[in-house]
Amino acid sequence: MRQPRTASGLTIVVIGALAIAVALIGGSQMLGGSARASTAFSHTPTAAAPAPHAVPTPQPSSIAVVRREAGRDALWSVVPAGGATRLVDLSFRPVRIEASSDGAKLAMLRSAGGPRVFVYDIGAGTLKTLSLAPRGVRQVDAITWLSNRRLLVSGSRAATGSYALSDRLYALNVTTGTSASFRSLHGSEPTVAGRAPRLVYVRLTDAGPDPNRPGTRRVSEKLMSLRRVSGSVPRVIARDRYSAGLDIRAFRDPRVSPDGRLVISSTTGSDVAATYAVRTVATGKLVFSRNTQLAGRDATAWDAQSARVAFWGIALSAPQATRIYVYNLAAHKLTAVGRYADRGATGLSWAPDGSRLAYTLSAYGNALDRGRLWIVDPATPAAAQVLGAGSLPTWLP
Repeated sequence: MRQPRTASGLTIVVIGALAIAVALIGGSQMLGGSARASTAFSHTPTAAAPAPHAVPTPQPSSIAVVRREAGRDALWSVVPAGGATRLVDLSFRPVRIEASSDGAKLAMLRSAGGPRVFVYDIGAGTLKTLSLAPRGVRQVDAITWLSNRRLLVSGSRAATGSYALSDRLYALNVTTGTSASFRSLHGSEPTVAGRAPRLVYVRLTDAGPDPNRPGTRRVSEKLMSLRRVSGSVPRVIARDRYSAGLDIRAFRDPRVSPDGRLVISSTTGSDVAATYAVRTVATGKLVFSRNTQLAGRDATAWDAQSARVAFWGIALSAPQATRIYVYNLAAHKLTAVGRYADRGATGLSWAPDGSRLAYTLSAYGNALDRGRLWIVDPATPAAAQVLGAGSLPTWLP
């Protein structure tokens, strides 16, 4: 008759089984109890999973700027209330930054030129290099966002010289890196309205020899508009001709308002004189102009409501200091911010709600000076506030 298994008998069986197991593995492990021993022999030890890489995240309504430390540029996020976060180190020197409409990506051009565009994905914390070399492009001159996934790029297949006479427009998908000709259009310095299907760009062509200046060519410059709908064709907003050279331009760096109704550009002469002009996109009618001086590149910015436009310049009358200007179109009022001696503006950007304007100033003729970041409420221009180092500001949502 089979005897019922007692506690003592079970203990003997378990101990015997464990002894056999210990003998099989060489008796190299000490057992601290039957439950722990069973676990130890039935599972292979695994290493702990590494902690995920932390992606630097900008705080809401912060300002992306470029800062330079130890001879190297980096992209930072600066909070108006105080504090800054390093987003990513850069192996190049940016000369232009454009944010996508949702504020999730920053597109950059480097000062050294070439066919490449750099896109920083804020959420993923990744910096991607995209090239238009497969399209035969040797030099990218300007960028703007067509959508949150596509850039509109102007680039040339030949050396551009002083004027981008051979630039074409290309659509660049920042997700796949693929590019294509944009409607077979020739042009440069494109700008896209954020809330309307409107594109404005510049068309530069050779206009033949200048009869008044032997050996000099003339340039034809046209400010063009295109409604981004099927079947539309480009239309001339304004045009001019002039002798090539000496950095003369008629409609330099146009920037269309978010609602697509107005466009601001600058006219530069053979010296430091410059004129900012606001025109209607529909007819090209001049609605505002301001004569000033520039020691560097022009810079402009529309607020999200298309109600105010900001630009910078050096006052024509004494004291000849740099000022930031804000023009209110409805009130026909021009406000000047500050008197900054020996400084040039490197960028302007409005807060998404239009409450404040960010601008950066750097020393004249010093390419290594990344300058200082300022913010101001145009209603109280005397209360401008400096937030530390920075250039090329872009206000994020």
